[in-house]
This record gives sequence, C-alpha cells and structure tokens, in this order.
Amino acid sequence: MFDKAFKEEAVLRILSSETTISKMAEELDVHYTTVRDWVRYYKKGGTNTFPGSSSLQKSN
Repeated sequence: MFDKAFKEEAVLRILSSETTISKMAEELDVHYTTVRDWVRYYKKGGTNTFPGSSSLQKSN
C-alpha cells in the first residue's frame, strides 16, 4: 500500500527532475496514469493532496 509520505516522495522526485513519471511508474510497478495523477493532484493540492491512506496495493 502506498501511503501519503510515499506518494509525496515519488512526486517530489519527479518534480525535482530526479526521475520521470514513466521511470517512477516502472520502478513502483504501477500504471503510468496512476503516477501521472499523483503529480497532477499534488500540483493542485500541495501537501494536503493525499489525505489518509490509499487502497492501491503493489502486486508482487
């Protein structure tokens, strides 16, 4: 499960140009659009973007 802090860290890595959305999605083994949406939501809501925990779970 990806919690708020985890998503924020991923988004901040993308926004700082440390990685791309595509590379982050591949690294996390989630769909590109999921990570893209995290970035979009973060740009709109900042640190209040991901309240609570997510139901998205990483598959093994």
